[in-house]
Amino acid sequence: MAVTLYEPIVFGDTDGRLGGRAKAAGQIISLAGDVGTRSLVGDASGLLGRAKGGADALTSFAMGATTVIGDAVAVGVRAHGGNDTVLPGASGTATPLGDAVDFNGRARGGDAKGGADALVLSPNNGRLGTHNVHHVGRL
Repeated sequence: MAVTLYEPIVFGDTDGRLGGRAKAAGQIISLAGDVGTRSLVGDASGLLGRAKGGADALTSFAMGATTVIGDAVAVGVRAHGGNDTVLPGASGTATPLGDAVDFNGRARGGDAKGGADALVLSPNNGRLGTHNVHHVGRL
């Protein structure tokens, strides 16, 4: 299933990549406002090497559509996603991903079992849009 990243894309730690043994900060990010579309990524565009994503609480509301990703667009090599809480809300399509769009190598999501992310779906302004729920990673 294809995942759409809507512009603008807001990153929690960096719009670049985290590699080596870097550890992303755990943070609370809440984006609201009268914006058409947007995407929110908790840590970085990529986690590589043995990097680890932070434990983030992410909320994004948009009038059109939103995609919220817990850790990174791509996780590779032996990187590891953090344990995130992801809450998207939109009048249109709201897509939550616990860890990443793409995993490769020996990358893992969430904790070692891959099930530590919380995906929360909620109506926005009393209207419930379309929700595309994805869990990517090892179960």
